[in-house]
Amino acid sequence: STCGIEVVDGEVDPLRFFGDFLANGKPVLMRGAAGKWGLRRLWKKQALLREHGGTAVEGGAIPYAGLFGMKSTKYTLKEYITNHLNKNGSTDYIFHSFGDGTTAPLLTGIPQPPAFLSRTPTSMLRTVNSEAIFKGQFYLGGAATGAPMHLHSDAWNALIYGCKTWFLTPPTDSVFTTNKTYRGDEKKVIKCTQNGGDVMYVPPEWGHATWNEETCVGVAVEFRFARNFV
Repeated sequence: STCGIEVVDGEVDPLRFFGDFLANGKPVLMRGAAGKWGLRRLWKKQALLREHGGTAVEGGAIPYAGLFGMKSTKYTLKEYITNHLNKNGSTDYIFHSFGDGTTAPLLTGIPQPPAFLSRTPTSMLRTVNSEAIFKGQFYLGGAATGAPMHLHSDAWNALIYGCKTWFLTPPTDSVFTTNKTYRGDEKKVIKCTQNGGDVMYVPPEWGHATWNEETCVGVAVEFRFARNFV
């Protein structure tokens, strides 16, 4: 698999992550960094159905489709997995926020914070929309689902199972669109393949779109880092 940004094996040393990537606003892919997380056991298909089948989630053609006036459908996780995931031509993508990100049973097993952020002073981390610093967003989608080009604050994204392609652009070339097929200017976009167990760090204002090459399940966490303190 290929990647046009820096790649490291395993989780980056927390001091290196702080100095080389977080403070400098530089993306990085950490190969296998989530490979030993409890989510690898908790988010297998049968475990999700058994433990969280009744959990209410929402899906659409793009993440949070309803916020953009697009069709959005509410499911239980069991309904989505059983009747829609890779079936009947469905392209709905579950991308669901759980409020403060700390109490939802589905999110048990997410390191808060993950080791690569463990040496970043909490005074330098800011909340997003006055919510918890580590706001978990669960995602699940079949092949040919994904997110259109968009941008936001700092984020890390752990792919627990699956394979997805990222399309990244630096802030000067970032755009925001609800068009799922637009993945940036081909001459400027940086492509990167993320496999199950990999963690991606995306700096603020970096444009990014994703395309799920196969069924993907994972967690995305947005946060704010106070760079004016660095």
